[in-house]
Amino acid sequence: YQHLISIFNLFGVYATMNVDEPEKLDVVYKRANVIAESFDLKKLHPGSLATFFISIAYAYASSGNTERALDVLEDYTDLVTGDIFPLKLKGDSFFDLIGEWLDELDLGVEMPRDERTVRQSMYDAVHNPAFSSMTDNPRFQIIVRRLEDQFQEE
Repeated sequence: YQHLISIFNLFGVYATMNVDEPEKLDVVYKRANVIAESFDLKKLHPGSLATFFISIAYAYASSGNTERALDVLEDYTDLVTGDIFPLKLKGDSFFDLIGEWLDELDLGVEMPRDERTVRQSMYDAVHNPAFSSMTDNPRFQIIVRRLEDQFQEE
């Protein structure tokens, strides 16, 4: 479980290191998605998936691939506006023996930040300067509006 989450988080770092290599960015995105789907990270650890989506969208935007960045930002928005809260560390049917271990962690299974702060961070993530060239793009405006609507519901 730990190694899965660690390697998955490194995909985002690797993507930002390869902004100048569009083919490698596509490979990073594809491989990370295969792992995310294989281990159902949308349910197992949506926070890591959200962080990855922002990192890869940033990398695509920085490389000038606006359409791909928007595709990823749409996936990000679908994830963070979905039923992922409250965010907690947990196992699943595959990682079915980690409950005791998670309970023994210093922080426990809860996120170190309150839910409101996490939601605000998820909203703020699309206001990254790397996405500033997209502010007039209708797809980007829809993404921002969806995140605003989700954020304002609270």
